[in-house]
Amino acid sequence: MTPALCQATGSTAPADRDRALYATMLRLRRFEEKAGMLYALGTLATPCALGIGQEAAVAAVVDGLSPSDILIALSAPPGLELALGAAPAAVFQRLHAPSDGESPLVLLREPCTPPRLVPREEAFAAAVVRQSGCTTVLVSDLGARLPWQELPANNVLPVIMVPSDRKPEEWPLPAHVQARECEGADVDGIAAAIAAVREDYASHQSPLALVILTPPYAGHARDPARRVQAARRDAPSDPLDIYRKRLVASGRLTEAEAMAIESTVRDEIATAARAISLSCAP
Repeated sequence: MTPALCQATGSTAPADRDRALYATMLRLRRFEEKAGMLYALGTLATPCALGIGQEAAVAAVVDGLSPSDILIALSAPPGLELALGAAPAAVFQRLHAPSDGESPLVLLREPCTPPRLVPREEAFAAAVVRQSGCTTVLVSDLGARLPWQELPANNVLPVIMVPSDRKPEEWPLPAHVQARECEGADVDGIAAAIAAVREDYASHQSPLALVILTPPYAGHARDPARRVQAARRDAPSDPLDIYRKRLVASGRLTEAEAMAIESTVRDEIATAARAISLSCAP
């Protein structure tokens, strides 16, 4: 259900796009729920940085990529790999392998090329080489240093995903970069914000950074006190619930179709998790 890497967003029928976005968001949530459980059981050697609550942001960013765009994710949950077309089994396998202790890798997606994990320097070099006629979409959070001096100022669109309860008083951006915020629970709203930033990009004299304020879900929590206060998964700010209700209410998706997509995704994740668990069995 994931669009082809070189497929232009506008060429997808609206109904197919709706279903693909919903399936992608479900796949991210179910994968990370399962990954968290497998890591707790010792099946996965590498911790999975959970992005529960960021499904709409991740799905909208990937959906908004043009065929010529380069995407560099400095800090992103494995869900971004899935949204770009990686198989759940492959991502589970990567998390199963112990870390080699080398410097952290970043996710690079080049036009018509499967995404891959590479050193930061290699990703930046690829962006510089392909700078002419394309946009580098730089995905990050507040914990990663944005390489303002390592990439050309033109044609770079930073996208920062931040849980709304971690919003700082001032964004740690250079003075010449303007931050444009959008609410991060609504995939359609995020898609509109991305499109608006792209439209303003050419005429805007100052660089823009899109800040997506995602729901403060427990998937982001690192301390017990905050985890208790984190929003419930059935709260009104759940991106999955918001999108499913909108699709059903508008007639773009029936409850039966939504349940069928849920069943397919659950089976897909369960099969991949079972395979990695069996590979670890003595």
